[in-house]
Amino acid sequence: MSTVEIYSYEGDERLTKLQIVAKYAKVDVKLPPCDSEKEGQSESFKLNCHPMGKFPVAKTAEGYLFESNAIARYIARLDKGNTLYGASQYDTAQVDQWLDFVSNEVEPAAKVLIGLHSGFLPKNKEQEEAAWNSLLDVLKALDQQLEVRTFLVGERITLADISLASLLEEFLRVCMNPEKLRELVCLLRYVDTIVNQPNFAEIIKQRKPKPSEKPKVEKKEKVVEEKPVESEADAFAKEESQEKSMKKKLDSLPPSPTFIMDEFKRCYSNNDIRTIAAPFFFDKYDPEGYTCMWSKYKYNDELGPMVFMTSNLVGGMFQRMEALHKYVFGAVLIIGEEKVHEIVGFWIVRGRGMPDLMRVVDDIEHHSFTEISNIHDEKAKITDFLACDGDSFADKPVMDCKIFK
Repeated sequence: MSTVEIYSYEGDERLTKLQIVAKYAKVDVKLPPCDSEKEGQSESFKLNCHPMGKFPVAKTAEGYLFESNAIARYIARLDKGNTLYGASQYDTAQVDQWLDFVSNEVEPAAKVLIGLHSGFLPKNKEQEEAAWNSLLDVLKALDQQLEVRTFLVGERITLADISLASLLEEFLRVCMNPEKLRELVCLLRYVDTIVNQPNFAEIIKQRKPKPSEKPKVEKKEKVVEEKPVESEADAFAKEESQEKSMKKKLDSLPPSPTFIMDEFKRCYSNNDIRTIAAPFFFDKYDPEGYTCMWSKYKYNDELGPMVFMTSNLVGGMFQRMEALHKYVFGAVLIIGEEKVHEIVGFWIVRGRGMPDLMRVVDDIEHHSFTEISNIHDEKAKITDFLACDGDSFADKPVMDCKIFK
């Protein structure tokens, strides 16, 4: 295991970020005793470690490094087996762009507000209002980006996520203002997802309070033995095992005598919907082996003003449903008009009721589902959904249609 010595001071949030990166990269971090106020002013420190006498500084076998993002990149590269710095050259460039974005767009205003709220800066109403206005513009832009992303780059946590989430975790802990932040649903979901990753949570739990922060006095309670924190690799393996188990459950269902999902999908893709594909569905459908459902997005009144943003939201959900292609067909429509619209859908799923493999997809809980008891009673409406057009949408025209198949 590689080792890096980092010189800093208690409560340095940038040190917390570096410890999280090291945890993911399986790098051992040593924290030598450091009198930051004294050492930072020495000529030797400024000459060899940081020109301005600032922290954190990392001591490596080759020499000293300063600036937390440079140190984070160095630590991430020590473990060739991880993708913290991206799985390709393009991914790496994306990680860099988000690290710059956090440093240039998010951090300046966030640090001002943290300083004002924690007492490191003198109270200044005008300065606080200006910082809030600047930061909220950035956070709203981030919220839109995160509508269709779980992570900033790719499908795994990277330096970009650690940098952004560690800063926002500090900001929300010190400056939480529900009234100002309540609309940033995607951003708050993102922060919650990242900070609860096992490696991230373990370092956050160990963090010591800053000198200005009073430690919380905890009531003495019955000691409960803590379970060991699950590593990211173990968590991924567990998730993979559960997915296999859920797929096996669906694969073990008795074969349908009339309706085969793949046949229907081929028919749907290669023929006219109203004259061939829809009649095929109604003729072959097996209510014992499959379930049909209507869906409606629960938060239609919170959708972005532009249809393309809502389309991206649906596209993101489809990406997270990759494991379901063999077992599910869905026609998800965006109906209404540019600034006032809603998401509705028609679904065919394998088995009776919603399968567990679909239920565990994060986005599914944001939709309400109603089982269709008799498809022939709603033949016209189902056909319109399959065709993504028709009299069913006379009052609310179809703005976009996405098919999961």
